[in-house]
Amino acid sequence: MKRTLVVISSNPIKSVSFEQGIEVALNLADAELEVQVLLEGDFLEYVQSSASEDVVIKKLRQLFLYEVEVCVKGKVESFDWKVIENKKSSFYKEFSSVVVF
Repeated sequence: MKRTLVVISSNPIKSVSFEQGIEVALNLADAELEVQVLLEGDFLEYVQSSASEDVVIKKLRQLFLYEVEVCVKGKVESFDWKVIENKKSSFYKEFSSVVVF
């Protein structure tokens, strides 16, 4: 089965492209296609320093309603996300498509 990885790395203060990434993941999950989301870079830094009532955090929580697995490289205390232990390049090889926002 084809698996898609949606990578969200853009700073949510400078760009709303993260919303497109979330929408793509939700649409794929709604179509019952296998999808995972990887948070990294400026986006992950923002999430790590945000309060739970932040709009960005609320939008991310939509992914859990569709049971989309969210991954991070490193530990995020406030969330139950899968932590990637291996190198990112080998992690990417697990997917047939990678889409970056």
